[in-house]
Amino acid sequence: MEDYVGELEEITLQLVSKLEHVTYEELADFVEFRQPIVDQINQIVLKRELTFYEKERLQALLQYDSIIMVRMTVLKNEAGNWLTQRKQATRQRSVYEATFTPDSFLMDKRK
Repeated sequence: MEDYVGELEEITLQLVSKLEHVTYEELADFVEFRQPIVDQINQIVLKRELTFYEKERLQALLQYDSIIMVRMTVLKNEAGNWLTQRKQATRQRSVYEATFTPDSFLMDKRK
């Protein structure tokens, strides 16, 4: 158990130390790397009661989750805004692009 909690602390503190500059890819890697560790801790918890010290360390790590979630939300909102702007630009551009048949003729009437 000590190894798993230590590893979880290490990767969490590394991420939090550079959280303002973390990309969504790094966050995704963190989550993918962290999940097996959390699964192992859950398996241990099912078999035995955690010590006070282990509970304290895990509670301290859980406090970082809210900070990480805020960063994830910021990145999600940025991506959503970018997609919205992209859709608007595409819509505006399509209005100005002429839709015509390449073999068509333009006929003008004289008045």
